[in-house]
Amino acid sequence: MEKKILIALDDSTHARFALKYALAASDLIDDLHYVLIYAHPKLSEIMVEEARTNHQVRRELDHMARKQREIADALLEDGRAILVQGGIDGARISTAALAYGQGIAKDLILYAENHRLDAIVAGRRGISSLQSFFMGSVSNNLVLQSLEIPVWVVGAKVTPKNILVAVDGRETALRALDHLAFMLGPPRNMNLTLVHMRPRLRDYCEFDIEADSREAETRIVETDASGCVDAFYPKVEAKLKEFGFDPDQVSFKKLETLTTIASGIVKEAQKGDYDTIVLGRRGADPHGFTGRVSHHVLNS
Repeated sequence: MEKKILIALDDSTHARFALKYALAASDLIDDLHYVLIYAHPKLSEIMVEEARTNHQVRRELDHMARKQREIADALLEDGRAILVQGGIDGARISTAALAYGQGIAKDLILYAENHRLDAIVAGRRGISSLQSFFMGSVSNNLVLQSLEIPVWVVGAKVTPKNILVAVDGRETALRALDHLAFMLGPPRNMNLTLVHMRPRLRDYCEFDIEADSREAETRIVETDASGCVDAFYPKVEAKLKEFGFDPDQVSFKKLETLTTIASGIVKEAQKGDYDTIVLGRRGADPHGFTGRVSHHVLNS
């Protein structure tokens, strides 16, 4: 079955990492198609209007438009060349220059939704040479604003081979697993590790937990988390079986949380030498808040 991903390009190293990660994904994903997008700002409406009567402004506007096309053409052709050299059939690659109006992230999301793409791939530090706090303004906004289209944030020179799936018994975790299983299925020679970090009471509460609250902590955790995850596993097994995974390809791990859930996930990923972490949008709401866990993991 055909699967399509959007790759946001610019002249940054991190965008190149994202492109090469997506290229390597073709070793795991059958019939993967690539849509390369270079997003640039729209020309000033004021200048466009003034250019109708001012010859000098029209010349400047034409020059700006020509430079934008040259930059877009060069970046998109370079991206296509990398994919073709990596063994991707040119027929599976399309390119487009996108003049954004609502902001780069929002317009990329709208493009992906309108063209029914399966994922958006972006470099960790955004789509400009300006670097903002944490992940970068563009990649951060993609994660915050994309409520339906999965987002792959690539932070370094890695290839998708060893995948950790964080599960917490929630519907959002099952949706993330559904996306992963759909993209990979029917799976080739690979294994998945599903990890559940047993939460502590502070993962439920913002206030400080006193030492004498251990009994309450145990009761809340055991009744809410453990039972929820135990009931979740049959759904996971059914979902993976639906996409052709053999039970032997999937392993489950329950780990104690010594610090926070997010820190536990990051430490386990480092310990197991995982290159990819799959997270559901826990805490997602109409305003695009992703939740403390996913936010911390992405920025770590």
